[in-house]
Amino acid sequence: MESNPSFEYNLLINSPLGQAIVQLGQEQGWLEHYRQLLDTAICLSLIPRRNGLPFISVKLGDGKRWIYFSRVVGKLNCPSSQRQRLYAIGWQKTIRGENVKCLLWVHPDGSIECSD
Repeated sequence: MESNPSFEYNLLINSPLGQAIVQLGQEQGWLEHYRQLLDTAICLSLIPRRNGLPFISVKLGDGKRWIYFSRVVGKLNCPSSQRQRLYAIGWQKTIRGENVKCLLWVHPDGSIECSD
């Protein structure tokens, strides 16, 4: 079986403590390595690795906690060319006892969808 689709973005973490660029798909254990920056992050950005893709940035604050993940969609038994990696970047916050999320879904072609 072929490997998963490659990562098209790197993650930029901006914090009052500094900033870091995570080489997604290449840095094992990055979540723990950058934990202090992530816990104090004021902005997360997806930086494209190739031309033609948008730069995506999400500002945090006012009790908003960061969200980032990627998902490969498509059937596992299909070649990687028929699967695609989607990115989700955004925030979550507890409002009146309810967990509220705002996500931007980034598609391989650079199109972006916003969650409800």
